[in-house]
Amino acid sequence: MACTFDVQFRSVAAAESRRDLLDPLTWSALSPHLRFRIHRYPKHIIEVTLTFGATDDMILAAETAINDFYSGELGAQGDETEKMGEVMERYFGGFWSVGIFDDPYGYSWTVIRRSPSFVMFDVNGKGVAFAKESGIGRR
Repeated sequence: MACTFDVQFRSVAAAESRRDLLDPLTWSALSPHLRFRIHRYPKHIIEVTLTFGATDDMILAAETAINDFYSGELGAQGDETEKMGEVMERYFGGFWSVGIFDDPYGYSWTVIRRSPSFVMFDVNGKGVAFAKESGIGRR
């Protein structure tokens, strides 16, 4: 039985950086058809780089949470990620993990591989990922 999944890259840079996720035969077909969106806010430039199983409402809520809570300060990241996760839990239920990474394209996170929905952003050159926790392994 073959396992397939639909990954939607939101920018050419994101697709190029995560090319290893794709079948090489489909890579050339992806580039000309990529949709991307970059939003410029007073404090942040937010680009959606990769989504899987996330609805437009989830993406918008995550962007709003980033705008409301993300400061870019290293010492505040723990509180900020907790607050951003609580926003997602309030609107979409379940448990959400939020991670902030130095490189918006070069990170790997275990929760992403088992998450039913996740979205990754480039925020002012930092990576911010939102992932809904799956129920796998819970008793």
